[in-house]
Amino acid sequence: MKKSGPYLFLFLLMSVQCMAQLANKPERQYIFNHYTVSSGLLSNQVNNVVQDEEGYIWIATAEGLQRYDGNKYVSFRHADNTPGTLPSNFVQFLRMDRNNNLWVVFPGGHIGIFDRKKFIYREADINPTLVKTKSEVIQQILTDDKGNVFIHYGMKEILVYNKALNKFVSASSYLKYPKDWMITDLIHQPGSRKYWLSVRNAGFVVFDEATGKLSTAEKNISGDPFIERYRKLQNMYGFHFDKKGRFWFMYWDNSIPTIYCYDIRSNTPVLEGYEINSYLQHYHTIDDFFEQKDGTIWIRGTPVLAKYLEDEKKFQFVSNGFMNEQSIHYEIVMDMQEDRENNLWVSTDNSGLYMFNPANEHFQNISHINRQINKPGDGDPMSFLYTRWGTILCGVWGNGIYHYDSNFNPIPTNIKGIDNNLGPTVWSMCLSRDSNTIWMGAQPGIWKVDQAKRSAVQYHPPTLKDRTIRQVTEDRFGNLWIGTHGQGVFKWDAKAGKTDFNAGISHFSAIPDGIAGNIVRDSKGYIWITSSNSGLYMVDPATDKIVLHFGEKEKKPFQLPEPAVSTILEYNDTIMLICTGTEMLGYDRKNIRLFKIANQGMISGFIAAMQRDRSGLVWLTTTNGLYRCNILKRVFVRFGNIDGINSEHFCQISAYTLPDGRMLFGTTRQFIVFNPQTIKFNESKPDLRVTMFKLENKALLVDSLLQLKELNLGYRSNSIVISFSTMTFTSAYAIKYKLEGLDKDWKFADKTNEAIYSYLPPGNYKFRMRSVDQEGNELEETIPILIRINPPFWKTWWFYSLLVLVAGGLLYWFDRERMRRKESIYRMRSNIADDLHQELNTALGNINILSEMARLKADSEPEKSKEFIEQIHNRSHTMMIAMDDIMWSISPENDSTEKLLLRLKEYTDALKNRYGVSIEIVMDEKVNVLPLNMKQRKDIFWLFKNGIGNAVMTGCRDCRISISFEKGILLYVLESDTTCCDLVQLNNLRQRKELSDKLKEINAVLDMQSSKNSIVFNLQIPLT
Repeated sequence: MKKSGPYLFLFLLMSVQCMAQLANKPERQYIFNHYTVSSGLLSNQVNNVVQDEEGYIWIATAEGLQRYDGNKYVSFRHADNTPGTLPSNFVQFLRMDRNNNLWVVFPGGHIGIFDRKKFIYREADINPTLVKTKSEVIQQILTDDKGNVFIHYGMKEILVYNKALNKFVSASSYLKYPKDWMITDLIHQPGSRKYWLSVRNAGFVVFDEATGKLSTAEKNISGDPFIERYRKLQNMYGFHFDKKGRFWFMYWDNSIPTIYCYDIRSNTPVLEGYEINSYLQHYHTIDDFFEQKDGTIWIRGTPVLAKYLEDEKKFQFVSNGFMNEQSIHYEIVMDMQEDRENNLWVSTDNSGLYMFNPANEHFQNISHINRQINKPGDGDPMSFLYTRWGTILCGVWGNGIYHYDSNFNPIPTNIKGIDNNLGPTVWSMCLSRDSNTIWMGAQPGIWKVDQAKRSAVQYHPPTLKDRTIRQVTEDRFGNLWIGTHGQGVFKWDAKAGKTDFNAGISHFSAIPDGIAGNIVRDSKGYIWITSSNSGLYMVDPATDKIVLHFGEKEKKPFQLPEPAVSTILEYNDTIMLICTGTEMLGYDRKNIRLFKIANQGMISGFIAAMQRDRSGLVWLTTTNGLYRCNILKRVFVRFGNIDGINSEHFCQISAYTLPDGRMLFGTTRQFIVFNPQTIKFNESKPDLRVTMFKLENKALLVDSLLQLKELNLGYRSNSIVISFSTMTFTSAYAIKYKLEGLDKDWKFADKTNEAIYSYLPPGNYKFRMRSVDQEGNELEETIPILIRINPPFWKTWWFYSLLVLVAGGLLYWFDRERMRRKESIYRMRSNIADDLHQELNTALGNINILSEMARLKADSEPEKSKEFIEQIHNRSHTMMIAMDDIMWSISPENDSTEKLLLRLKEYTDALKNRYGVSIEIVMDEKVNVLPLNMKQRKDIFWLFKNGIGNAVMTGCRDCRISISFEKGILLYVLESDTTCCDLVQLNNLRQRKELSDKLKEINAVLDMQSSKNSIVFNLQIPLT
């Protein structure tokens, strides 16, 4: 105890000094997300932002108003001759009132409400009294607990909004102050009926609405101690009441801004005349206070961004200047706002918009100083160990051993035998089972540290040939397993080397020479050894035999995808995690199987180290970042520069877990410290919503759309794009979506958070969304959007029904026509059969009578008998001709007008040859294509034949026939001379009953006109 006393005192003294230095640190670096024109902003001048109740961030820029959902921007700008558009592209600032109205202020005295549903701006009128013109700049917009909205014209006038008139009117009558007062600031005291004002050259004024009276520095009616204390101050500004009941304000004192804070509840000052000029030492302004939901106070201005440290009662500045992609650079901080995830949004005048969350910065980067040259060290931390002194030892390549307290403040090593300024390069450390001895593998040699004596001794066995000791691990028997760089594995036997350390060293030849990168003792006492060229070995230290070997050339289940194994970790008593350079594998010792957990598609870079936290999650480092692995669900979350890790290149096997659960991982030139239990994902519940709906590339009003039970679209409006967001800005959620009716499976949205359907066939669809956290848990779904794509009329049910009806009607009509034609043909054939039967009966009857008469007269009157025989001949000839005509008419081969005309020509040629007459036939071309049925052909031919035949038999010698077709009428005109014609006989033939019956039957008309030398027959036959 006497020996350790001075060391303990020195340790405590240095710890206090380091903590004091930390507390007095004037700056702090945070991790910022940066939004600029290149990422979608309209301008890098951002005047301020607000968040609405739906979670959207509204951004006031110098080039327009924007809405941001964490993924996409929607921009609104001025458009000439467009009702409801913004009056200007320069948006001065925004405010949300208690009724969730978004107030927008523009230069030139324009102020109004922007409808966030319909995207329409409605301007409010302004009726100032002191301000000469309403085009003067509005300095700020304020609200109180009642929902009143005030605007402040610099030091000239306060106006209050009259909703009924949609107009801002003077607030002097409301706050009971003289109209000629020049007010520099105004604020309502939360939870009270008091309004605090600062009047130019008159100091503080408090208006109590309960009494309707003003308390001033000259007449302090209420006896307010605050007014009494600061009665000499003039022109204060930047008023703010915090959650602790303290009143903050600013005052220019000797040309520099100073900060005051007064506790209203206890009537005691907290800060008075606090200045930051001694730190900045150049021109600056403090423009406003900002308070987080947790009560943290910030100040902002030119160039000012600082956090109030409650315990020290001073402000700590945020580092200003580009250091990396996560740093912030500002000249003027225009505004600060906090969203519902507790992210802070910082608006700047020319560097865009920044967002950070001080409460979620989990990683502490620990650098070291090269004590030889007193400059930042360039060595990589290789090993760590928690000592019995409650401190941490760290071995840094090339720079020696570093010693830290529990808060990672550097302290002297103070181990006898180790140089405080340099010391050995320690690659690995191992705590002995005696809880006192620390074994160190160095470059070269092995060190043994006795914590009780706070001393160290080095062993340098010749057998190791000055090779770097990359790993040293003690087995359950107290023996050491030593992994070297290039010479394979050695074993130190504790019994053999008890008196002479070198005597206990022997080469473990069962494992080929190479780099033994990682040696681990599992819970069952086995030793696991990785090799750079021959895989992984499990050794039983009791027998020194290899129990298992995993390698590239081994058979399953011991076959590895690569020959080298980078690191191993016992996950539990069943599963060993094995990492090659690019893959993570799991070995199930119970079921003897090797299974893949992750590959390069899930993790990036070469695997360096692993540690398991108290929750069963594995933290894995690579040359490209840190990963949190849920190996059961195969969910991997990456951390890197954006999360506050300065270097993403992690060192091989450089990992350690402290007794309190904090983890250490070595990176290039430094190491990180963090507590896995404090890293909580997705503490803010996602508010998954549709942010934009485009139909044929035209945006629809989402709020109106979502109120519809079903979105009905035409068959040509079938191209849609649906944008969505979880409305979170730091919590990481994936989004799955599915369009039922088209998508068979759920799809994960990409970074655009869009579902694009360029063509939707007619049908009913249901668009569904759900969010997925980083643990792979699927959260509650949103209300689905029902979409109906109406088919074209030719694909509707009523059109199909109409087609069925039409088809049925046509079939019915076709069938009716078929039956009618069938019946007509039947009647036609019946008529033809009747005619044939009648003619045959008549002809055969006449022949029979004539033949009987010829037989009776054959003996008595031979001449008379010859006459009867001649008549029989004529009658039989006529019957044959009639039979031939009937057979011709019923033949299917003659079913054309052309055949009818050929038949007529044949008949006229026969008349010309028999009687020596001249017959000329002229036919219209239309006649050749007339569709005539069997009955019509028979009747027409009969009329034509009888007409020309009677004319020739009665003496007509020169005949001219004209056949034409006009308007459904077949015209037959027969012209002939009457020189040798027996007109009486011809007229008698025309008036025959047989002819008149035929004309009546077919509705034909026969007209005869005669003159001295000619006669004309005009026959009209309707063809219907």
